[in-house]
Amino acid sequence: MQILGKQLPDLDLAELETAESLEKHLNKYAEITTRNADANISRTDQIKAICDVTYEMFDNLFGAGTANQVFEGRNNMMLCYKAMTELIRGVQEIDARNASMITELSESLNK
Repeated sequence: MQILGKQLPDLDLAELETAESLEKHLNKYAEITTRNADANISRTDQIKAICDVTYEMFDNLFGAGTANQVFEGRNNMMLCYKAMTELIRGVQEIDARNASMITELSESLNK
Protein backbone atom coordinates (compact mmCIF):
# COMPACT_ATOMS: atom_id res chain seq x y z
CA MET A 1 0.00 0.00 0.00
CA GLN A 2 1.43 3.37 -1.02
CA ILE A 3 0.93 6.22 1.44
CA LEU A 4 2.50 9.59 0.65
CA GLY A 5 4.99 7.84 -1.60
CA LYS A 6 6.05 5.36 1.09
CA GLN A 7 5.48 1.64 0.59
CA LEU A 8 3.64 0.07 3.52
CA PRO A 9 2.46 -3.51 3.81
CA ASP A 10 -1.14 -4.25 2.87
CA LEU A 11 -3.37 -4.62 5.88
CA ASP A 12 -4.81 -8.06 6.57
CA LEU A 13 -8.42 -6.93 6.88
CA ALA A 14 -9.58 -10.53 7.30
CA GLU A 15 -7.70 -10.59 10.63
CA LEU A 16 -10.05 -9.69 13.49
CA GLU A 17 -7.55 -7.59 15.46
CA THR A 18 -6.58 -5.55 12.40
CA ALA A 19 -10.22 -5.02 11.39
CA GLU A 20 -11.13 -3.97 14.94
CA SER A 21 -8.19 -1.55 15.13
CA LEU A 22 -9.06 -0.02 11.76
CA GLU A 23 -12.71 0.38 12.73
CA LYS A 24 -11.84 1.92 16.11
CA HIS A 25 -9.43 4.41 14.58
CA LEU A 26 -11.74 5.37 11.71
CA ASN A 27 -14.53 6.06 14.21
CA LYS A 28 -12.18 8.19 16.31
CA TYR A 29 -11.02 10.00 13.17
CA ALA A 30 -14.61 10.74 12.15
CA GLU A 31 -15.37 12.03 15.64
CA ILE A 32 -12.39 14.40 15.62
CA THR A 33 -13.14 15.59 12.08
CA THR A 34 -16.71 16.39 13.12
CA ARG A 35 -15.52 18.17 16.25
CA ASN A 36 -12.99 20.17 14.21
CA ALA A 37 -15.84 21.53 12.08
CA ASP A 38 -16.84 23.60 15.12
CA ALA A 39 -15.84 27.18 14.36
CA ASN A 40 -14.79 27.72 17.98
CA ILE A 41 -11.80 25.37 17.74
CA SER A 42 -8.53 27.11 16.96
CA ARG A 43 -6.56 26.23 13.86
CA THR A 44 -3.66 24.90 15.94
CA ASP A 45 -5.98 22.68 17.99
CA GLN A 46 -7.53 21.35 14.77
CA ILE A 47 -4.12 20.55 13.30
CA LYS A 48 -2.94 18.90 16.52
CA ALA A 49 -6.08 16.78 16.84
CA ILE A 50 -5.97 15.51 13.24
CA CYS A 51 -2.24 14.86 13.29
CA ASP A 52 -2.40 13.08 16.67
CA VAL A 53 -5.19 10.73 15.60
CA THR A 54 -3.55 10.08 12.22
CA TYR A 55 -0.16 9.30 13.77
CA GLU A 56 -1.82 7.02 16.32
CA MET A 57 -3.71 5.17 13.59
CA PHE A 58 -0.66 4.58 11.42
CA ASP A 59 1.47 3.42 14.35
CA ASN A 60 -1.25 1.05 15.57
CA LEU A 61 -2.06 -0.40 12.15
CA PHE A 62 1.44 -0.68 10.69
CA GLY A 63 3.74 -0.70 13.72
CA ALA A 64 5.44 1.81 16.00
CA GLY A 65 7.39 4.47 14.15
CA THR A 66 5.43 4.15 10.91
CA ALA A 67 3.79 7.56 11.27
CA ASN A 68 7.12 9.29 11.74
CA GLN A 69 8.45 7.48 8.65
CA VAL A 70 5.41 8.36 6.52
CA PHE A 71 5.08 11.98 7.66
CA GLU A 72 8.80 12.55 8.16
CA GLY A 73 8.12 14.12 11.54
CA ARG A 74 5.82 16.80 10.10
CA ASN A 75 2.53 17.77 11.72
CA ASN A 76 0.65 18.95 8.66
CA MET A 77 -3.11 18.55 8.61
CA MET A 78 -3.36 18.42 4.81
CA LEU A 79 -0.70 15.68 4.63
CA CYS A 80 -2.72 13.76 7.21
CA TYR A 81 -5.89 14.16 5.13
CA LYS A 82 -4.05 13.03 2.00
CA ALA A 83 -2.61 10.02 3.82
CA MET A 84 -6.05 9.10 5.14
CA THR A 85 -7.52 9.37 1.64
CA GLU A 86 -4.80 7.04 0.34
CA LEU A 87 -5.29 4.64 3.28
CA ILE A 88 -9.05 4.47 2.66
CA ARG A 89 -8.46 3.89 -1.05
CA GLY A 90 -6.06 1.06 -0.15
CA VAL A 91 -8.60 -0.45 2.25
CA GLN A 92 -11.25 -0.34 -0.49
CA GLU A 93 -8.90 -2.17 -2.86
CA ILE A 94 -8.16 -4.84 -0.24
CA ASP A 95 -11.89 -5.23 0.45
CA ALA A 96 -12.56 -5.65 -3.29
CA ARG A 97 -9.87 -8.36 -3.57
CA ASN A 98 -11.25 -10.16 -0.52
CA ALA A 99 -14.80 -9.98 -1.87
CA SER A 100 -13.64 -11.36 -5.20
CA MET A 101 -11.96 -14.29 -3.47
CA ILE A 102 -15.08 -15.00 -1.43
CA THR A 103 -17.25 -14.91 -4.57
CA GLU A 104 -14.87 -17.25 -6.37
CA LEU A 105 -14.89 -19.68 -3.45
CA SER A 106 -18.67 -19.54 -3.20
CA GLU A 107 -19.06 -20.21 -6.90
CA SER A 108 -16.63 -23.14 -6.69
CA LEU A 109 -18.54 -24.67 -3.80
CA ASN A 110 -21.88 -24.30 -5.56
CA LYS A 111 -20.83 -26.15 -8.73
